[in-house]
Parts: sequence; C-alpha cells; structure tokens
Amino acid sequence: MAFSAIVAVVTFLFQFAVTAAFYALPLAAGITLVILREVDGRSPALPDPGDFDDAAASRMVAKLLGQQQHWAMRHRDQHDRGSREGLHLTRGSGETRFDTRGRLGRELNASLDEAEAAVLRIEDAIRETRFDVGSGLPEWRSGFELWTRRYAVKLSILHAVVAFGIATVVLYVWSLARPDAAYAAQDVLLWDPLPSRVLISPMVGASLLAYATFAVALRVHRRRLPDRIDDDRARGWLHLEAKWSPHTDADDYFETDRSETTRDGGQSERREEARQPPEPPWHEVLGVSATASEAEIKTAYREAIKGYHSDRVASLGPKLRVLAEEESKRINVAYDAARKARGFR
Repeated sequence: MAFSAIVAVVTFLFQFAVTAAFYALPLAAGITLVILREVDGRSPALPDPGDFDDAAASRMVAKLLGQQQHWAMRHRDQHDRGSREGLHLTRGSGETRFDTRGRLGRELNASLDEAEAAVLRIEDAIRETRFDVGSGLPEWRSGFELWTRRYAVKLSILHAVVAFGIATVVLYVWSLARPDAAYAAQDVLLWDPLPSRVLISPMVGASLLAYATFAVALRVHRRRLPDRIDDDRARGWLHLEAKWSPHTDADDYFETDRSETTRDGGQSERREEARQPPEPPWHEVLGVSATASEAEIKTAYREAIKGYHSDRVASLGPKLRVLAEEESKRINVAYDAARKARGFR
C-alpha cells in the first residue's frame, strides 16, 4: 500500500514537471530572446592596458630597486670584508653577525644593521606603491565575461529552437506509423493537459530534446566564446596586473635604475676599494711556495700563527694587540684559502 502510494506520488511529480517544462519552453525562450535581442556576435573591445599604466610610479619603483640593490650589495660587501679579515660569525645571531669583541666586528655589525633596515624599508615602499597602483586598475574582464554569458545563452536557445522544430517533425512522422505508441507515451509523460484525442506527445518529446540541446550548447559556447578575446590586449592586461601586484617579484617587471646610487654611493665605494691594497695570495702570507705540500703548509701556518698567540701579545700595548689580532686573522684567512685550494682539513 505504501509502495503504491510512493509510486503514485513520484509518477505525478514526474508528469507535472514534464508538463510544466513543456508549456514553459516557448514562454521562456521568447522572453529570453527579447531580453537578449541586442546581443550580437561582436565581442566587446578590451580597453588598452597602456592607458592605465603609471609611468611615474614605474620610475619610482625602478629607483627603489636600484637603492635596494645598492644596500644589498653593501650588506654582502660587509660580510665579505669580515670574512677577509678572519672574523667569525656568531651562532647566537644565526651566523648573521660577527663577534663584537673587536672594534671591526662592531663596526661591521652596525653596517649590516643599517643595510638590512634600508632593504626592508625599500621593500615596504615598493610593495605599497605597487599595491596603490594595482588596486586602482579597472576590472577589464567583467564586460567580456558578461557578453560571453549572454551571447552563449542566446546561441543555445536558438540551437534548442532548431532542435525542437526538427525533432517535432521527425516524431510526428513516427507517430503516423505508431499512433498507439505515441498516445501511450503521452499518457506516461503528461499530466492530463488535453483530451487524449489531441496528440501532442511528439512536441513533448521534442521539448525534452530541446532542453538537452540547450544544456549541451550552453556548455560548448561558454567554453569556446572566450577564444574571441583580443589575445594581445588580454596578455597586456595580465602583464599589467602582475606588474602592479605586490605578490610578484618586482625585478621581473621593472628595469632597475641605479643612476643615483652609482652617482652617489658607487664612487665612494670605488674610492674605498682603491684605498685598500689587494690581499696577497695565501702562499705569500704563509711564506711558502705556491706548490708547497700539505705538510709544508701546515708547518708554515703553525710557525706563523704562534707568534701572534694571545698569551704572547698580552703584555703589549693596545695598538700593538690590535695589529697582532688583525695579522692573526690574515694568517687564518690565508690558511683557510690554502685548505680550500689543496682540499685538506
């Protein structure tokens, strides 16, 4: 009893849905075509991305990148100088800072702090500038996406109407050969809309096919219509969005302008480098030949370094102790270079 009731309810709902869909088809198609009558196959033109690029902001970011590169190079130079002088990086700093027991270590650490603070400050300025410009860019996709949706619906309805007409003719021809089957199909599909003597089941079947055609055509058109977009303009917009996004690498989109840093800082750095004589090769510092054996190098190192041991220079004056410390570091750097060159520990 309960099963029969369930079957009856399901059958009624099915027939009611098919009947409603059948009578709603011409109404829905007609209203939609009237609404979309002005939509045609011409896709809307995308605005020129060049009109929305900010040349002044681009120059500003380029200069900031030049300054950032300058400070990054200065940071690296301080580390290189500390390495040349034999200073050791402390574990407590994550091996980013030198031992502060010597004057040079303190000076280098201060320079490293200054360089890192400058790099972070410049990074924030670049990110803020790019965000300000990027947030003001128009939503260039919206017009094209709206046209794609509307034109896809219009084309799909036209395809569905054609499918409905063809299927109606085919099914009515079939009904002439099989009228009993056509009337039986009408009893199954429809909810008593008309007397049984009026045969409309071919149109009902055609309407179901029209709905299926609409669904398939809509899927196809919404996938193909975006291909009509102006590729050059679209690529230009994608590049512009990436250029002014704070989440992309600025170096990939801006030319680094180092004119100011070269004019101001570069000359002073070159003068400073010119004042510093080049370091002699390791074998000259250790007092051995360039082809000396491993044993000769180790012996020369021990003989050279023991003269500058802290116990031996403790009684000397402050200036002499500083000189002894610097010479000890120079010998250690030369010995490290020798070990790397010869591949021994």
